[in-house]
Amino acid sequence: MRTIPKYSIAAVLAFTVLFSLATPKVFAIEPCCSITGIDQKSGTVTARENATRRVFTFKVTDAKLLSSLKVGQGVYANFATKQVSVNGFEPCCNIVSLQPPDGAKAANAASPKASPFAPCCNVANVNVKTGMVTAKNNATGALLAFKVTDAKLLSSLQVGQRVYANYAAKQVSINGIVPCCNMASAAAPAH
Repeated sequence: MRTIPKYSIAAVLAFTVLFSLATPKVFAIEPCCSITGIDQKSGTVTARENATRRVFTFKVTDAKLLSSLKVGQGVYANFATKQVSVNGFEPCCNIVSLQPPDGAKAANAASPKASPFAPCCNVANVNVKTGMVTAKNNATGALLAFKVTDAKLLSSLQVGQRVYANYAAKQVSINGIVPCCNMASAAAPAH
């Protein structure tokens, strides 16, 4: 019977330890979040966490990776390290902004850093031919219409989807952070 030299066992153990330390942090098995918007010019991608519906943005510096991303695509996020992964293994990008979960938004509403957009409405109709979208204000029942010029964004909108409005600026946002569209018509909500 042949014996294995002690230095071989030590080398294997050392390699195992070094490999485990060099391996990137593993993300969840299933994507936690979905991409809701992509700004090709700035390299900024907006995503929403599926469980809490909180919205965050991350910066993609790799042009090839940025061009491969699609609205609706699942991504993995580690909110503790503020990193995002598109494959679930290697972090690719850093989170640059993070909203609190829906339940915490009300507590932060008085903050001067609060987003100018308020979740108000749900998409009622999408006209793919004209790019016009109608949404219903959940509090008042009033309708607002806005024009979507980005074909990818237009095709990603679904009836019932939440949208955010800034009635003062007459703008709509899909992610609650960045305006996507100008209101074509709207009745301002009563205060």
